[in-house]
Parts: sequence; C-alpha cells; structure tokens
Amino acid sequence: MTCVWIAYEPLVFREALIHLLSRLDSVKIVETPSKDVDVGIFRLSDTGKLQDFFLHKSLPQAKLIVFSPNGDQAFIRLPGETNWKRVRPFGMSQLINEIRTGRNQNLIDMTRSVFDN
Repeated sequence: MTCVWIAYEPLVFREALIHLLSRLDSVKIVETPSKDVDVGIFRLSDTGKLQDFFLHKSLPQAKLIVFSPNGDQAFIRLPGETNWKRVRPFGMSQLINEIRTGRNQNLIDMTRSVFDN
C-alpha cells in the first residue's frame, strides 16, 4: 500500500486527484504529512519553479512529485536525495505509475534533463 499526501493547489485539482487516486487499490490518501508518507504531490509554480524552501524539509523519506497543471513538465525527487529530475511531458498515466512504485525508483527514464537545487 502506497501512502500518498496530496498538497496540490488549487483545491479543485487536489479534490480531483484525491477522487481519482483513492480508487486505486494500492493507494491510501492521507490528510497530513507524516513519516508514513511514501509519495507527496505538489503543484509546480506558474513560473516553473520548485517551492524548495518547503519541499526539502518536509518528507525526506518520501518520493516527491511536483507537476504543472497543464502537464508540460514535472520534477521528481527520490527519497534521501537532493537532486530533482525533470520529466517532460508529464501525464496522468506517469503520475499513477510513479505512485504505484512508491518510494522506489520511478519508472520514467531518469536520463532526461536534471534540475539541481
């Protein structure tokens, strides 16, 4: 079971993600971050910047997925790492695959461009 915390904004998108992902048998959605969270989901800023002042300090044990609402890009940080991998484009099937793998290495080709913070 993959424990997922969704901090995506705006609320309508977060609720849609919760509705969709809670239907997966292997996913448990939680209301607050904790050490049990395997995957955290966040929104990429309108300028394409990571909100790393928050992300690096929260959920160090979790895979973090930050993606734009239009699906043109995402950044993924694996547990215990500080580097972010950029993925272009990023769609719902990729998000579901990333969640299903939980804290493990993601399924997306990690040889794509890297974004260092």
